[in-house]
Amino acid sequence: MKWLLGALLLSASLVLRAESLIMYTEHFPPYSFEQNQQITGLNTELVRRSCQIAKIQCEFRLLPWLRAYEAAQNDPKAGLYSTSRNPLREDAFQWVGPLAHASANMYWLKSRPDAPPRTLEQAKQYIVAVARGDVYELYLQS
Repeated sequence: MKWLLGALLLSASLVLRAESLIMYTEHFPPYSFEQNQQITGLNTELVRRSCQIAKIQCEFRLLPWLRAYEAAQNDPKAGLYSTSRNPLREDAFQWVGPLAHASANMYWLKSRPDAPPRTLEQAKQYIVAVARGDVYELYLQS
């Protein structure tokens, strides 16, 4: 399954009037992470440069995923990156991007004696671990 990783910002009219934004992200190397007390990474640098070009002062904050997601939804002068764009989230944000593409995979211990599931239907027989609030949690629940 492929998911689109994109940046999302405020609506275009708000961005044009904004003098500053808070950009939330999570620890998600190599796309976003903290190094030498500064938030960096592939997507962080793309978003940072976009802010510079738009002449918008952007403050970057690294939080656990669910906190970053909720903070961006509760602050009209905030954005969130890198997040998966999917039908469940489409109407929640104004999307800008994509920044990158990624594929999701399930992993199976090689030492297990049974064969790994080959379909999502077969995988339903097992307990699957995902990050709370992650797009994969929403996908598997639906």
